[in-house]
Amino acid sequence: MDEDFEVEVWVGREDTYRRHLSWALMRQLGHESNLLWIVVGNFNELLSPDKKRDRLPYSLYLCNKFKDTRLQDFGFVGHRFTWEKWRDLHNWVEERLDRAVASESWLERFNQSRMVHIPISSSGHLPIFLELKHFVKVYRRRRFK
Repeated sequence: MDEDFEVEVWVGREDTYRRHLSWALMRQLGHESNLLWIVVGNFNELLSPDKKRDRLPYSLYLCNKFKDTRLQDFGFVGHRFTWEKWRDLHNWVEERLDRAVASESWLERFNQSRMVHIPISSSGHLPIFLELKHFVKVYRRRRFK
């Protein structure tokens, strides 16, 4: 049985002034779509304060953007953070900005899939890799005797 599903690639806006437009679109799609749906990319936002290592606190208000979309964090295998920036030992920030979020139906259908944080990078972001796996029932014909 074939099923259609959506994969969206997300590149979060760096300018916070217009970022709300992208979130409004994702919130609308999350509430209106019945498709199997996954969004993968750099969101430039944190899902929760524990997704950041820094001296400065992060607002819980900003984390609610993910909850409003009705999409769930897909999880990952690998290093805890996907982005880092540091000037010196006292000004080092690590965050998990790159991720996949999916609809509940997508998570159920592709429950053997995984997101991998690849520990090789020449930029501030670690590459992420979505490995798709799902169970497919195979029906075999029985010979009539």
